[in-house]
Amino acid sequence: MNVMTDLISSTLLLPTRLDHLHPFLAYTRELAKTSGFSNKEQYELELAVEEIFTNIIQHGFENNSQETFQVTFEITSTKIVVKFSEKGLPFDPAALPHYSPQQATETTKGLGIYLAQKFVDDITFRYLGRNGKETILTKLLRQQQTLIQDAVAEAPMNKPVTDVKYQIRRFQPEDAIPVARCAYRAYGYSYADHVYDPAQLIEQNNSGSLVSLVVRAEDDDEALGYGDLRLYGEIAEVESIFIKSEYRSTRIFHKLLLALLEESHSRNLFGYFCLSVTNHIISQKAARFMGLADCGILLAFMPETDFKSMAVQSHHRISVALAFRTFKDRMPVTLYPPAGHREVITKIYSALKVPFVLPDCTESVPACQEATVYNLEFQSDMNIAILRLTAYGPDATAIIREQTTQCCRQAIDAIYLYLDLQHPAAIDLTVEAEKIGFFFAGVLPAGLENQDTLILQYLNTPIAWEDIKLATPFAHELLAYIRQESDRIGH
Repeated sequence: MNVMTDLISSTLLLPTRLDHLHPFLAYTRELAKTSGFSNKEQYELELAVEEIFTNIIQHGFENNSQETFQVTFEITSTKIVVKFSEKGLPFDPAALPHYSPQQATETTKGLGIYLAQKFVDDITFRYLGRNGKETILTKLLRQQQTLIQDAVAEAPMNKPVTDVKYQIRRFQPEDAIPVARCAYRAYGYSYADHVYDPAQLIEQNNSGSLVSLVVRAEDDDEALGYGDLRLYGEIAEVESIFIKSEYRSTRIFHKLLLALLEESHSRNLFGYFCLSVTNHIISQKAARFMGLADCGILLAFMPETDFKSMAVQSHHRISVALAFRTFKDRMPVTLYPPAGHREVITKIYSALKVPFVLPDCTESVPACQEATVYNLEFQSDMNIAILRLTAYGPDATAIIREQTTQCCRQAIDAIYLYLDLQHPAAIDLTVEAEKIGFFFAGVLPAGLENQDTLILQYLNTPIAWEDIKLATPFAHELLAYIRQESDRIGH
């Protein structure tokens, strides 16, 4: 299969007049159609760009303005990106009305932006200084997934296999479609996008950000299993691992786990971690097999999912258990948790067998006078955001508040805040974040640019606590602590 990776780009220069809306929408629709989007997806993209187009003209420019603005379309094999670039009246996206379906009978303010956010996979607002501002819409192409789904549906279901000749080897480009089919057959579309997207899987392996292993039968063109490592500095994440359902009675899964473990060792990493779903305990047991120990629980991390070929369904967002394992010793590092979390963090680090030191003083320390450095990552397929603070300035608390407000206005279900636990200002920032509504989630050694990390969480969705299934007594103890903190914060 030839995978198109080239970027196709086109640009329109439009007057700030509403009578140009319909020609613009017609152009958008035809581009989406030729790019392979379904009729429904074309309609959704139209609605989203129409909202941005009208907002720009109605709120960004004065009446009878003779100015123009630019719209750029960027198309690849997996998505279409629409960029609106204009020099209209400055405004704060966070100040836009927040529409709630529960209050629809009271007001419809904010409905347009709400629908636009629902019909595309991501909307981003950017200020460009003297060049004005930019609104970027991204819509992913689902046709590739449909082709995979149809191909798998037409294939006969195999009976359980107890003996098979196979090899575990590094991913090669020709493995991309077999891996996607294997993922669908194993768990439907419950994994990250990259395993279903040939171009993305190939590019990430070529760039070195991902290390993938594939299980291939000697007499079959299909993949029997797949596992990968996502590299983050001194640590790696076991991001995906699965095998075809009919091979679950073999030792293939355990052999694949051991191969990933060996791959991690060979890279001289400090350690690795994984996130295991909690609507069943199978993947948590696999983490225990690989020597990982519990260090947190991230609530509402995944959308509700129907796990194909398993008698497991979830009708609520799924929480995940965070576990970590070290590969080599290090000198003890000094950690700065607030007083209230010292005991639980001490227990976690003892379970991980990672040496650490807690200072005698538990008073907060002001942030440095340098600028705050942060990154806000949206994962549109999960509808979550991760806010990472890597340097603390005097405005750190204000940034946490502002970015949290932005996420809430975009109807993000869960926000995870990563703080440098080796910085003295972490004490004060944790207290301030908890005033906003964040509460304890866990810790991750070397998780933030190789610095030990405190993870806090903020939820815009209810939690079905009774649906969370955990494999170890310590995980249950962590969940009880997190639930207590959730109640204390008032979630």
